[in-house]
Amino acid sequence: MNKVDGNHMSFYDNVAIKNKMNEMGLTDEKTIFVSSHFSHNSGLLYDEMNAIGMKEGFITAYDGLELTF
Repeated sequence: MNKVDGNHMSFYDNVAIKNKMNEMGLTDEKTIFVSSHFSHNSGLLYDEMNAIGMKEGFITAYDGLELTF
């Protein structure tokens, strides 16, 4: 997984920030990480994006997603 140059955070950036937050003690086992606002330009369909996200502990957002805390 490579960092994408540009103006938006890539999934690589999300994973790096998640890891940093974990290292800083800002998260716990109840913390929910969600990947959202991604483009069809990534070349991945939802199921493919979701499979990658799940490996890194992320829920992949979709239209109508509701989270209960």
